[in-house]
Amino acid sequence: MTVGWLAHRRFTFRLTTPPSIAEFLRYAAVQWTVAALNYGIFVLIVLLWPAIEPLVALFISSAIAMVFSYLGMRFAAFRRLGSRAP
Repeated sequence: MTVGWLAHRRFTFRLTTPPSIAEFLRYAAVQWTVAALNYGIFVLIVLLWPAIEPLVALFISSAIAMVFSYLGMRFAAFRRLGSRAP
């Protein structure tokens, strides 16, 4: 998780501010929430459509989780305080 946090800071969001524990904790909270969301959506799909291939359900839940992950990282974990620029 630490490597993912540092990689997203550097390559995805190109932050120039120094890393902080608070930022890491926000990142971890987003990632844990997205993991639970991914699992929950997968289970819901499999329960609602028992005939679905598990790989298809995994693809759908992962695609939805990917969107929530990016949004959570962009607007919560790596938010730029005091800046209105994206």
